Formats: sequence, C-alpha cells, structure tokens
Amino acid sequence: MDGMDRLTTISDPRTILDGSFLLNLHEYWAERRGKKPVLDRADVDPTDIPTILPHLYLTDVLPDGGFRVRLIGTHMVQRLGWDPTGKKISEILNGQYLEYVHSFLYAAVEARNPVFCESNYSIPGKDFLRVKRLILPMTHGGTTIDQLMIGQEFLDQSRQPTPDYQAIIEQALHQPMERALIAP
Repeated sequence: MDGMDRLTTISDPRTILDGSFLLNLHEYWAERRGKKPVLDRADVDPTDIPTILPHLYLTDVLPDGGFRVRLIGTHMVQRLGWDPTGKKISEILNGQYLEYVHSFLYAAVEARNPVFCESNYSIPGKDFLRVKRLILPMTHGGTTIDQLMIGQEFLDQSRQPTPDYQAIIEQALHQPMERALIAP
C-alpha cells in the first residue's frame, strides 16, 4: 500500500507542530540523526526525553509488511485503557481505520522521513478523541527502516489550530484524514 500519494509535503515542522511536545520530539530526532539520512535506534537515549517517553510507542516494521507494538508509554496505556505491547497493529485495528493507520506507517517507511497525521480516534467505551501523531523512522544497526518511534498527543476538543496549521487542514479537506510528510 502506498501511503505517500495523499500526503501534503511541508518543510517547516513548526507549521503543524508548534505548541506541541511533538515539535520537541521532532527536534530531538533531527538532532540525533545529524547528517545521517535517518536516525538509528542506538542514537536514542531515553534519559534525554523523560517527559516525552509516556507519550511514545515504538513499533517494529515486520518482514511481512506488518507492524508490531514493541513498547508503549504509560500515558498511552492509561488513555487506551490497556497495554497493546507485542500485538500486531492488524490485531488491534480493522477496516478503514487499519488501512488509514497502515497508510501513514508505510509512508514513513517509504519516505524515510517523519510523517505527521491528525485524525479522530475512538476508544471503545469512551468518546471520540482528536489525536496528533508524529511518526519517526529509525534503523536498527543497518540501513533498513525497521522501527518507528511514534509520539501521540490527545487533543482537547476546544483547542483552536494556528492559522498556518488551519491552512494545511483546509488544503487536505478532500481527504478523510489530515497527513503531511515532513521533508528535510
């Protein structure tokens, strides 16, 4: 599945991440990556980002094209109401939402660059929420993208978007969800 065909490309992550801890996560990823084309998992030191860790999950990119949750932060577990560690994404989600999630995960792998998305999110037994995600590709001692570091922010429904961000959202209104590739 090619998830890149429906992505808006932006060059300044502040346009969509300003005011979010996801901007700090992107800056950390970019700084640790340095001049390499993509970050290696060994370059990540969790003690550098203690306030972001609860909002992260690591996902393995599987040889069969699937994705498995390797590790999930405590805030994520609390919001979800359960711990999906060890589960394949296809065991957690289904239907159109699974296709959507796979589209931005595949896009990050294919582009070898960060991907941002914002969408509605439903947790069984709870209200619909709005979430922002930043998907950061990583290698693990090689050149193949085999892990994704994903930051997820649950939004307060009353929060108003910035004018620049609103313009990007309006540009993508014909799409069911908002997504952007963050190019270097």
